[in-house]
Amino acid sequence: MSLFSAAEYVVVTIDKASHLRGIVLHRRHKRLEVIRTAEYSGGGTELAETLHGILKELEVGKSELLIIGSALDGGFFFRTTTPPMSVREMGSALAFDAQEQVLQLPPDFRLQFTTGAQTSDGEQNAAVYGFPAGALLPLCTALSKRRRRVDAFIYPLLALPEQVGDDKILLPELEEDFYWSGKSWHPVTDRNAEYNRGLLEFLKANVSFDPKCGSNPDALYRKFITPLLLGLFAENPAFRKQQAGLAVLPPFLRPQRYRTQLRIAALLGLALLCLGAFSALRSIVDFRSEYTMLSNQTAGLNRRKTELQSRLRRKDKEFKEMVRVNELNIGDHDMLINLARLSEAMPAQALVTSLRWSENAVDLIIQTAQQNIDMVSTLRRVPMFKINSFQNRQMSDTVMMITLKLTRVQPGKGASGGK
Repeated sequence: MSLFSAAEYVVVTIDKASHLRGIVLHRRHKRLEVIRTAEYSGGGTELAETLHGILKELEVGKSELLIIGSALDGGFFFRTTTPPMSVREMGSALAFDAQEQVLQLPPDFRLQFTTGAQTSDGEQNAAVYGFPAGALLPLCTALSKRRRRVDAFIYPLLALPEQVGDDKILLPELEEDFYWSGKSWHPVTDRNAEYNRGLLEFLKANVSFDPKCGSNPDALYRKFITPLLLGLFAENPAFRKQQAGLAVLPPFLRPQRYRTQLRIAALLGLALLCLGAFSALRSIVDFRSEYTMLSNQTAGLNRRKTELQSRLRRKDKEFKEMVRVNELNIGDHDMLINLARLSEAMPAQALVTSLRWSENAVDLIIQTAQQNIDMVSTLRRVPMFKINSFQNRQMSDTVMMITLKLTRVQPGKGASGGK
């Protein structure tokens, strides 16, 4: 049985002849369904071995809820009404009430009881079963020997629904010569009378048998009437509230059921895992979004940086060019006059083939056919200039090339010639 599967209930009843009947049932849709049945006869075998045998036939593990029902030697049963009170107070009140309901009480007895609906005068119906304190010892010994824990030991009539309270109840686990009807016991005078009619109709309306259990459902209902009654009672949600009044087994024989807590813990764990996964996914999405945004911003900044660097280099070039242009000496206003003077001083036989006028000098290349031309004397007459270099070279038999350089001088610093 898995944690979230339907809970399975195992009910075993023991009659006076040590004949055991057992069923395994669970809720399927809106009805209870019996999925396995078993019968086991002790035949002089110890109770521990008998219990072990029937539980083995029923394939019972430790996860199923186990209910054992039986009548104990020296036990007594009665119905009464009592004011609503706590379980402890009600146990004391019912022990006192037992002295009036039972003619002869054991010197030391224990009670188990269930409560029902309230009456019209505000009191609460109660079903009470009492037994001598040592009557439960054989069952406890058998359970201890097989190391088996039981969720509850229940006297069958404690599970009787109020709807069938007036029915003639004759169960194989109870007295063979008496049946219960209303609020008292009655002797069985006619074995052919119809007993358990209302109870069987009630069980058929709420419990069904798996087809594997047998082909005759009516016979199954009659044979396993007491286990069905106890199983239907234990499966009812109100059973949890009744457990305090039914607890007669020692604590070490009752299992601690944490099925509901485990379900809640599993659901909480699953919820935490989902929240953790959602949080991690959200963190990843946020991180990716932020990373994408930062990557786009970084790419944009890199593009901006490249543009700014290109613009800076362009502006730097423009600046250097402007600085260079600004530092240039664009010449003086007398350049045309000086050019005119140079042209006037140039002999007619000289052909200027190259003229380069710079800031402080004039480079000339002259060709002439006159072999004895004196360019040095001729150009010394040009004011504000002096001859810095002079070179002549015979190009052919008739042509001579003269290369010279005139350097500008400040007035009064050895300028050649006059006005």
